[in-house]
Amino acid sequence: MRRGQAEVGVTRRDHPGVTFVLAPFAGGSAYSLVDLPPLLTRPGDTVLVLQYPGRGPRISEPHASSLPALAAEAAHDIARHTTGELVMAGHSMGGVLCYEIASKLTTMGRPPAWVVVSAARTPDRNRLDSARVLSMTREDWLAEIAGGPAAPASPTSPTETDEVTDLVIPVMRADYLMLARYQPAQVPLTVPLLALGGATDPWITDDHLTAWSTWTTTHFERRTLPGAHFYYRDQPAEFCAAIREGPRRSVSWV
Repeated sequence: MRRGQAEVGVTRRDHPGVTFVLAPFAGGSAYSLVDLPPLLTRPGDTVLVLQYPGRGPRISEPHASSLPALAAEAAHDIARHTTGELVMAGHSMGGVLCYEIASKLTTMGRPPAWVVVSAARTPDRNRLDSARVLSMTREDWLAEIAGGPAAPASPTSPTETDEVTDLVIPVMRADYLMLARYQPAQVPLTVPLLALGGATDPWITDDHLTAWSTWTTTHFERRTLPGAHFYYRDQPAEFCAAIREGPRRSVSWV
């Protein structure tokens, strides 16, 4: 993650407020979260949206193959280029990545004020299997794409659909493999943690969200909003308000 490649919608001031670090889902890019910074920031705040290798301005770079290594790279750049209070938030795979980044930042003496994991399973409850990912056919990936945010927003020609698919599949495959091969250290964070999710998410249940309570030694809260796995797209203002607020107490509620 290079400085210029990590930022989308960044507003800078001489006297920095909160720096929000946002991590996209598997297969996503920084542009998938571009609508959030205006809703998230107040005067003096900064938003950094992580841009993973192999997409956007980093399209010529090899895809990341190690989640801890990607987290270490991001943590180094965040610690080097930010001052003041940090808040981290990631969706799906981005939530697990935020856990790893926050752990590394804490070790570096730059812990975030709190971490928000959205629609994410805990690092030890990964649902992906590397053999299954490697065996997925084009039809399997088309079905996977159709169920997520990479699906075309409007009807397109077969040629356009093929072009989008050819771009998206390698990105998703790389991210899925990285997550499937991830072996967490299973060390709890020492900062507050908020687990957010969609009330009708078919992949992430209340139990998955509650399981994050053992991944911090301090305040934890579980909260749900209406919607499925990509619930935040239908209510971005509420999502950003939850990130700003962080965990309000150390108990679970819906």
